Amino acid sequence: MWFDIPPLMATLKKPHCKDPASDICIECFKTFPDALGDAIALDKTCKVCAPFADGVGMGCGGIGISGPDASTTTIVSVAFTIIIRIICGPVADGLGVRLTYTGMLTILAIPGVCACFVQDFPQLLVVRALIGLIGGSFVLTQLWTTLMFHSNVVGLANATTAGWGNLGGGAALVVIGQCFVGFKRAGLDNSTAWRACLAWPPIVVFLTGIAVYFLSDDCPYGNYTELKKRKSEEQKVDDGGGDPTAEPASIAGRSLKIAASNWRVWILFVVYMFCFGLELVVNSQISLYLSQAFAMSQSEGSTVGATFGLTNLFARSLGGWMSDVMYKKWGIRGRIWALFLQIVAEGILMLIFTAGTYDSYGVVGILFALIAWGVTVQATEGGTYGLVPFVEPTAVGGVAGIVGAGGNTGALVGNTMCKYWSVRPAFAALGWLTLMAGALTMLIHMPGVGSMFAGPDEEEEKPAAQTAGYGGYPMSMYAQQPMMMMPGTATSPQMMPIQMVSSPQMMPMQTVPIYGYGMPVMSQPVAAAPQ
Repeated sequence: MWFDIPPLMATLKKPHCKDPASDICIECFKTFPDALGDAIALDKTCKVCAPFADGVGMGCGGIGISGPDASTTTIVSVAFTIIIRIICGPVADGLGVRLTYTGMLTILAIPGVCACFVQDFPQLLVVRALIGLIGGSFVLTQLWTTLMFHSNVVGLANATTAGWGNLGGGAALVVIGQCFVGFKRAGLDNSTAWRACLAWPPIVVFLTGIAVYFLSDDCPYGNYTELKKRKSEEQKVDDGGGDPTAEPASIAGRSLKIAASNWRVWILFVVYMFCFGLELVVNSQISLYLSQAFAMSQSEGSTVGATFGLTNLFARSLGGWMSDVMYKKWGIRGRIWALFLQIVAEGILMLIFTAGTYDSYGVVGILFALIAWGVTVQATEGGTYGLVPFVEPTAVGGVAGIVGAGGNTGALVGNTMCKYWSVRPAFAALGWLTLMAGALTMLIHMPGVGSMFAGPDEEEEKPAAQTAGYGGYPMSMYAQQPMMMMPGTATSPQMMPIQMVSSPQMMPMQTVPIYGYGMPVMSQPVAAAPQ
């Protein structure tokens, strides 16, 4: 739904249509007898009487917004996405992913419907701001896959769901465009056609929200509210005094506070600025870049530029898979190395792409350079969220939200640079900034784990009992249950030992002291969940 309005923006810029029986239209029809011709549609005065004209800048049927107005609505929409991404992760920590997702999709379907009825710029601005809130669904999806999948494959799981989500956004651009064409061919005028295009996506979003509520669970062991009811005073997690029965608002606030106070989270915030943020910049600027740097026509630039987004089919999953492979060999330090290699390759390939010209690269070279760069951008996104669950496992929702907001922040920064500079110098500057972001990954050091270049310091104080922990979601779910998705310990970077019971989904963890960063210590053996 977030991507539905941009492909219709050219039509929204057209002026409102006048009544064919109005004085101005009567005079225009006398001047231009062919009411469906291009002449009346191009005339500055009479275009308001041509509701069926298809060309850009021709005819009427929009709401009369200007180019700067359109840009403003986009900026506001992205800004609201940044805000909701920071908030919704901690909220999901308090309420559970299922209820948070259901509420988001069903409630935000309402402004989606309202988009069909906007009449002017202020109304469109409000609607796009509210629709921008649905961008928080990305954070909820990443938190959900983190809870649902084993730590050995969580990178691939996170990357695949995110990559196909981005691909869905690109598909929406095509589908909405084709819907508009289809409605026009069916005889609808411009105003009715674009409103019809925006009418059905909110219905799909609403029904998806209902399906999430009835057909899904918070985690492999059930729903958060049900698990919370099973708790007893005798079975607790030694989490430094956290209250496992805390109210959702308190849990959400603590999750955000814990995540925001961890400096490693902000390094990933910057890294995500220059991978997903760059992807958003490329999606909006690549056609203009190719026309300026390689003298391509708009249609040629759009076709070549589309290959960048198509790498979402596999490249983000590739980055997550790479993170998983290196995790199996070298633990969490392997995931940090994977992210470093991915973002450095991204920055280098971006500079190679921006250094090329039509004469030096040719069409084939341009296409190859763009695809290679696109693969590394998507891979870095996958590698980032391959590391996210391990940075602060007691507040995964907060971490996912802050890091996700980094992507939209990067888009604001990048598009602003392109606006005030020419696009090509802006792309080159972003390439150097990407390399600087890659250098920051070398600073990541986790207590009990180490960094890229060194293991844990034997003399450093282990976060015994993890006093930063709290009894909220997702940790409260596992107070009586096994912790399937957990980083390694100071002595073993791999998975903590588990033993199988009758149900393959219920794997109670053996009683072991866990010194890995951010993890609570189980004080008593745990029993299998009720069958």
